[in-house]
Amino acid sequence: MIFMSGANSLNINIGHINENNQLQITVENLGPVKKANIKLSPLTIFFGKNNTGKTYLSYAIWGILNSSELQSQKLFTESFYNHKIASISKEITKFVIDYITNEELSQKATKKIFPLDGGMSKITINYKFIQKIFNHKTSSLTKSKVSITIDPPILENIELLISVQASKHGRLDDGRDLTDIILNTLLRDIVGFTIIPLSREEEKQYSLISENVDMWLVGGIIVSSKSILDKKGKKLNYQLRFYIDQEIFNKLKKRDKKLLETLQKKISKYLYWYLMNVGLSYLIQGKEGIFIPASKSGLGLIRKDLYAKGVEALLSFETKKGRTPKLPYPLIHYLQNLAIISTNKEGNTTFKKLVEFLENDLSQGIIYYDEQREDILYRPKGTKLKIPMYVASSLVVETMPLITFLKYGIIDKNSVVILEEPESHLHPEAQKLLARGLVKLVNRGVYVILVTHSPYIIQQINNNIRLFYLKQINKQKYKEFSKKYGWDNDEALDPQKISAYLFDKDDHNKTIVRTLTITPEEGISYEAFYEPLYRLRQETQELRALLEGVDK
Repeated sequence: MIFMSGANSLNINIGHINENNQLQITVENLGPVKKANIKLSPLTIFFGKNNTGKTYLSYAIWGILNSSELQSQKLFTESFYNHKIASISKEITKFVIDYITNEELSQKATKKIFPLDGGMSKITINYKFIQKIFNHKTSSLTKSKVSITIDPPILENIELLISVQASKHGRLDDGRDLTDIILNTLLRDIVGFTIIPLSREEEKQYSLISENVDMWLVGGIIVSSKSILDKKGKKLNYQLRFYIDQEIFNKLKKRDKKLLETLQKKISKYLYWYLMNVGLSYLIQGKEGIFIPASKSGLGLIRKDLYAKGVEALLSFETKKGRTPKLPYPLIHYLQNLAIISTNKEGNTTFKKLVEFLENDLSQGIIYYDEQREDILYRPKGTKLKIPMYVASSLVVETMPLITFLKYGIIDKNSVVILEEPESHLHPEAQKLLARGLVKLVNRGVYVILVTHSPYIIQQINNNIRLFYLKQINKQKYKEFSKKYGWDNDEALDPQKISAYLFDKDDHNKTIVRTLTITPEEGISYEAFYEPLYRLRQETQELRALLEGVDK
């Protein structure tokens, strides 16, 4: 008999969720942020003064989108775990044991539906998970409350369909050999076979989401799962089936206390893992956060030395006792993405034209990974030079992460690119070009969260919004304008794709996040820059007046 513990691997298809479903993130007491309600749009923009919590919120969003990579058992709050997962696990364990100890039932497979009360239309995140994202157990995060919902709601109803079947003589009732299933699972991460085929009527109402087969450390128990979601995204049916080997079956029949406790723990862990990874994937629509930090140039320049000297182990997600990483996980993930560029072959044609635009107009040259030198190099336009990043201009170094992530497949259409202060070290003209590039990226279906202090970037985005409006009311003038200024067809930006937020301090020095107005004619409200620009103009006028009265 082969007893193995299989990896939790799922083939998840999230494509059925309507694009109009919008992820909402509500935050209370996250660092300096007292309160925020963020709707994740194709382009989400954060404005505000320094030290108002824009990075805190960006980290939290990245952590939610990448929760499966953090492998955290602390994602959900204790109340969610105790009231939902732990309690339903006890019910399922009792159902399994009742089946085993009932002579009549144990002769054939049986099943029962367990509704998960309240579903997963809203999830509140455990503050310990927030601490893990920051990689810092600071007391300032213990009162943090982060909740995620999706509008219109989905997963309002979740049914757990639990089936149990004993396998006698190493065979299942449908004729498949138990050992063959185990060996197939060893050979492949995912063994997809239909446990409970959908009827034609069910096929019309539901979409298959995932299938999985897994072995537990309990030994002799195979767990297969299948998830289907109705077309409206309201009702999730999660089918969990247990195949129990005869030897373990006999022990459970005698109500072996230790084995029963192990079984319940495994069921709880499995359900927790499922709801965390799969359930959350439905809510975030299968998206993954790609973080490009404000400190990108410094981190980018030392990336090769970090990995060459074995610091990768220090910065890995698998933290060893006494060796805690010194960076927040979004930054670790950023470094890891830079490192795997060497293993990703160039050829991501999805963003080929966008990369050409960024290299021709913005960086004024080609940025690429050189296999011989095992490094990222820059070749200026019209030359054969091979310039390493540490002697390249700040423009090249700052734009390198975005261009290489697009070129080598780090960013794809399921990505949410969180871009911090991309205007750093860039001339206003370069900032305008970068903004145009980001609009092109959004119009290709990639979500972008932009954290910026740049009035040039906002003004450029506003022009892209006005261009969209011009296209709606007068296509001829739109074509003439686009030709005059060299704008492409993918640069008109629908204001419905944008959410903009201003991070502002209240009287108690806590940050309140306010939604900025966006109109087709004017674009995003310039409120973020009114005050400093007004004060600067006022100072200028007063100094001019004083100078006029001074004898020369």
